[in-house]
Amino acid sequence: MWTSWMHGGWGLGMGFLWIPLLAILAVVLVVALRGLGGDRDPPARPPSPLEILQRRYASGEISREDYERARRDLA
Repeated sequence: MWTSWMHGGWGLGMGFLWIPLLAILAVVLVVALRGLGGDRDPPARPPSPLEILQRRYASGEISREDYERARRDLA
């Protein structure tokens, strides 16, 4: 059996060499295919003008009067 493995036969020893190699190749293939767009999140939509206005008011960047005026203009 040892001589069969040494001369390129498919003895038990060759199987132990090829199984890990094929497993690594399969993992690399799966990772590469997932990188092509498999499980990506959809692109985020830009915030609406009202959402921007609300964020500016909540952060204190604009006053209540400015917020109310701009909200009426957007409506």
